[in-house]
Amino acid sequence: MTSATSAAAWDRLKKHYASRSHNRIMSLKESLASITKDTLSVTERLLSIFPLADELSLIGRLVDDLDLLIIGLKGLGPAFHEFSASIRECDSPLLFAELFNKLVDRDFSPA
Repeated sequence: MTSATSAAAWDRLKKHYASRSHNRIMSLKESLASITKDTLSVTERLLSIFPLADELSLIGRLVDDLDLLIIGLKGLGPAFHEFSASIRECDSPLLFAELFNKLVDRDFSPA
């Protein structure tokens, strides 16, 4: 099915991808909460958080930066214990994007 105007196409896309259903919101939040290191690299794991947070934002459910920070630190493992502790001890709140940059810039890899 095609749309006659760009506005109509945009409306169709919005309806399709920005469903506000309770089930969709729960599914996205569960996906965020279940992100762990597993076999993913730190960068891959952190990159998997962005689309979920963006999708929640699109449907009007902004995810707090502190929540994203907690999700990002969760499951990093013992090799990151000191790093995680230093982030938790900061006086000023760190943004998730800053955490991402710190981890990627340092190219942490567990020994």
